Amino acid sequence: GLHLSDWIRSDTVLAGTIMIILSSGTRSEDVQRCEQAKVAARLMKPVKQSELFDAIATALGVDASVANGQKATSDRKQVELPPL
Repeated sequence: GLHLSDWIRSDTVLAGTIMIILSSGTRSEDVQRCEQAKVAARLMKPVKQSELFDAIATALGVDASVANGQKATSDRKQVELPPL
């Protein structure tokens, strides 16, 4: 996954792609590499549905509670999104 993220970031057409990495292990250097590759979220296997939902919402810059149909707790303008 991290090799692919490096390749994506090096391609001028794909460099702005939002990425979420799915990993099966924890290595301290992976966290730093994810930060360098500007990975939006890093999830550990097995992934819970709620974790994936939250990671997608965060990566897209959406408040997960608003995207999930709950009332927003702030005065920010609510963004209408199609269902995931």
